[in-house]
Amino acid sequence: MKFKSKLVIFFIVIGLLSTMVLGCSSKPANQDGQIGSDEGMFKPGTYTSEAKGHNGMVKVSVTVDGNSIKEVKIIEHEESKGIADAALENIPTKIVEGQTLAVDVVAGSTFTSNAILLAVEEALKQAGADIGALKNKAQEVVSSEAITYDTEIVVVGGGGAGLTAALEAANQGAKVIVVEKLSMTGGSTARSGGKILEAGTEIQKAQGIEDSADLYYEFLMEIGEGKIDEKKARIIADTSLENFNWLVENGVEFSKNIEPLHERRKPARGHYVAVQDGKVEQDGHGWAITQPLEKKAREAGVEILLETPANKLITDDSGAVVGVECTNAQGQKVIINAKAVILATGGYDNNPELLKEYAPLVEPVYTTVAVGNVGDGLIMAREVGAKIEANGGAILLYLDLAAGVGEVGGLYVDTTGSRFMDETDFWFRRTKILMDRNQKGMYYITDSKGKLDNFDTLVEAGNIIMADTIEELQEKLGMTELTKTVERYNTLAKKGKDEDFNKSPDYLIAVDEGPFYAVPFLPITSGTFGGPLTNENGQVLSNSGDIIKGLYAAGEVANGDVFYQEYPGSGSSISMCIAFGRIAGSVAAQEVIKGR
Repeated sequence: MKFKSKLVIFFIVIGLLSTMVLGCSSKPANQDGQIGSDEGMFKPGTYTSEAKGHNGMVKVSVTVDGNSIKEVKIIEHEESKGIADAALENIPTKIVEGQTLAVDVVAGSTFTSNAILLAVEEALKQAGADIGALKNKAQEVVSSEAITYDTEIVVVGGGGAGLTAALEAANQGAKVIVVEKLSMTGGSTARSGGKILEAGTEIQKAQGIEDSADLYYEFLMEIGEGKIDEKKARIIADTSLENFNWLVENGVEFSKNIEPLHERRKPARGHYVAVQDGKVEQDGHGWAITQPLEKKAREAGVEILLETPANKLITDDSGAVVGVECTNAQGQKVIINAKAVILATGGYDNNPELLKEYAPLVEPVYTTVAVGNVGDGLIMAREVGAKIEANGGAILLYLDLAAGVGEVGGLYVDTTGSRFMDETDFWFRRTKILMDRNQKGMYYITDSKGKLDNFDTLVEAGNIIMADTIEELQEKLGMTELTKTVERYNTLAKKGKDEDFNKSPDYLIAVDEGPFYAVPFLPITSGTFGGPLTNENGQVLSNSGDIIKGLYAAGEVANGDVFYQEYPGSGSSISMCIAFGRIAGSVAAQEVIKGR
């Protein structure tokens, strides 16, 4: 559709512009003449510059002597904690260590990495540097000899589930290595809003909220339409309070703020992590879960190998999994021999082929997950005969990316122009209903009464469709049912009663004053459903239903029978990751210790 391509191009252009250097540079502290020197590579001094990162300006200082870069410091930034940390720490170090600007960006922190590199480049230009020479990186010679590690348990993936599994296994006495493909741990959990659904907590009780494991279980089964694994739903609910307290014991702090997923989904059990800003407690983000878990895991003796993607599982003659083959940042093969492997690699949002195969109705124009979520755990498990369980769903939302419309008096229609829900209902309901209708898109239809200040600009850019009449709007959108749908909606609005979807009269406002607008709601993912099938102990099952010895999975990679098509709501996935991460780590540790 024409609007979709224009909107995607619009965001690409904005993304490209955001990597440009927006700030010029200040003069060096000791500048007293022309830049450049005949006696060395640089004019000695300290120079500053800044460039646009993901959230704002990244300001750096660069100190040089006549022939070397002595120091690169990040002076100021507004980048996201937990997501940009690796870039902020590693890029300056690599510039100094390699005496080069030919430094690879940090996967998952591309905007921040580019901002640092651009700002440092501008600072070095002030010092008279030959930028072309600094960008020419000598070809590194990669050793053909593999690096070998011997351990008891190797966890593939350092997100919420992986760190949980590693910590639990180490606490039970197992020797554990975590391999993480990115340059920082955290995965999708670190990039989340930092909310977890748990039931029966002291925070709930203090606010007079009555909740229980049974209520949580019933909620999961209702949203799963009875098509999810009842035992696993029961485990998530029954261990909810225990896992919440376990997180607290391991350094995760929670805000006193708690909220329901939606006014129609109560009781409130959405617990936010807390961060401290001076003396003020604020709701935090997912890094406030993963960073304490990483700290505790390292203290427990867990070795974490960053920038070490796993490529394949190693099996013995019996088919048991006995290790994993990886590649390190230098391109060298890494062999990790282990008694057990726990897959915690996340989903496959960034793999179009897997989406087409396991979630054909999911075609995101954008995803909030880390770039590393390409389904490598699913693929590796499948290669050793694991059964893949997927129901076609995802953590998928249809959102207005441009205008910012809220729950106001217009109507939602699918690509035929048919209305399909109460527009004020929980936003994940849109996804489920559209899937049931085999639809991949939707629009918000409104008129001049619902027009926002930015509509004219967005219409001109092609991001919103405008027409003088509903008939004309229907023609522009290529729909067949819109005129009839709007007529019906206006009839209900005049009655003051939504006989079709029971929308509140407060929001049941006729769409009858031109011009008329169609605001596209586009698909965004924050995770996928589907991966290797496991039993309640986290052990991966084969296509014949047998346990694949030595192979476990936890978290998003193994959620195919935990979620169906509709996502229960923010915090559900993290709850599941902690529950089954602990189980996989514990069971794997018990097995390897028993076999010593």
